[in-house]
Amino acid sequence: MEFERARLMNNINTLIKDKNIKIGELENSIGISTGYLSKMSKAENESMPGIDLIWKLAQKLGTSVDMLVGGDFGRSNDNLFQLIRVLDKMKKDTDLHNIEWRRVPKEFYENVKIGTLPHPLFEENLPFNNDPEEFHYKSDFTNDPVGIFADCFEGDMLEFGKIYIMNLFCKTKDEGATPYTEIILEQPEQEYEHGMEEGRLIPICSTLGKGQSLEPYINELINCIERHEADVNLNSEQKSIISAYMNACTDDELPFN
Repeated sequence: MEFERARLMNNINTLIKDKNIKIGELENSIGISTGYLSKMSKAENESMPGIDLIWKLAQKLGTSVDMLVGGDFGRSNDNLFQLIRVLDKMKKDTDLHNIEWRRVPKEFYENVKIGTLPHPLFEENLPFNNDPEEFHYKSDFTNDPVGIFADCFEGDMLEFGKIYIMNLFCKTKDEGATPYTEIILEQPEQEYEHGMEEGRLIPICSTLGKGQSLEPYINELINCIERHEADVNLNSEQKSIISAYMNACTDDELPFN
């Protein structure tokens, strides 16, 4: 695994500071000698930590190996840093099958546009004279016309709602059609003491404008989703039934004992 040592150490030091972790306690918890990380941070030190150590550090610092060696936490402002952490958490949850993803073909949205299928991210165009009714994608990140560029992804985050990864393009007068990605959370309706609150759409991030810094992290998430497309998927009801059944089994009833 190739990586830049200076970037790795900058990321480690940034996360240590962000989480208010004492370096000595971190070193002790992963079984390395006191002062090891400080020595590794020195420019004249050209030795490379092993992948086992990097994995342990990633686990303790709440990130992935890919993000720890390839991210750039030190250059991120607070908001950007939080978004990077959210994307990293979604990637880890994807690996753990805590988010149930499905690919939505680009062609599906043609039926949405003509009103055959309803979709929360599309809104109706008011017809002009005798023009046919049509629906268009509504974006909170740009006022330019937006269309579907490629297949998209929808993920079930259980009590948090549904997450949409939309691969889009926006049309501008100067640059033409620019491909980009948006991530939107659809929160379910919530029950409070005063009654029910309607569900709502929350735009999380996009790769337009200043959001271009997020593009590699969003691409990592999409690549992770695509890697798991061949996996056997279980919905929440199936998982609950299987878990209840397995908990009811005694050790001597399990077929692999």
